[in-house]
Amino acid sequence: MALYLKATCNQTVKLSALTPFRVVDMNDAASCDQATEWWVAMTSAGGEGMVVKPLDFITKGRRGYAQPAVKCRGPEYLRTCASFTDRST
Repeated sequence: MALYLKATCNQTVKLSALTPFRVVDMNDAASCDQATEWWVAMTSAGGEGMVVKPLDFITKGRRGYAQPAVKCRGPEYLRTCASFTDRST
């Protein structure tokens, strides 16, 4: 699927943009560590973070289709959020 999406993004007519991604084996500690290191390097360089989702990123549940995903934001992105920096509330 990732290669299909990459080919789609590289078409002459740009329908979407290719963003950096990693495939992580959640049963392999080294693979998870590499993903964590990638996230730390990306957010340390000013990146907003990453979105974590399963390879089958569209699934059908009891209430219909869903796209399970978790946004993992970096500290600099969170610092810019007013609710995060305003500790008076």
